[in-house]
Amino acid sequence: MEKPRLLIVEDDEFVANQMQWALASAYEVFLADDRLAGIEIIKKERPPVVTLDLGLPPSAGDTTEGFLALVDMLRIDPLLKVVVITGRMNRRTHWLPSDRSA
Repeated sequence: MEKPRLLIVEDDEFVANQMQWALASAYEVFLADDRLAGIEIIKKERPPVVTLDLGLPPSAGDTTEGFLALVDMLRIDPLLKVVVITGRMNRRTHWLPSDRSA
C-alpha cells in the first residue's frame, strides 16, 4: 500500500530531520527548507498535507516568508491541509493580504 505524501517546510535541518524520522513510517516525506522549494514540491508531488514553519529564509527572524508560503500553497491547492508548526512566539494574525482572490 502506498503511503500518503507529506511535505515538511522547515529551515532548521535538525528539526526537519527529526520530523522526517518520526513520520517516515506512516508518510512518504518530502523536505523543503524555504518557500520556493516547498512550492516546487507541491506542484510536482501534490502532497495533501504540509507542515509549515513560519520563520523561513530569507527572513527567518519573522513570519513574512511563512505566511507568504501559506498563501502561495493555498492558491495552488485550496484543499491542502497545512499544519503550522513554529517556534515563533508572536501570535499576531494580520498577515492575510487584503485581496485574497488575487
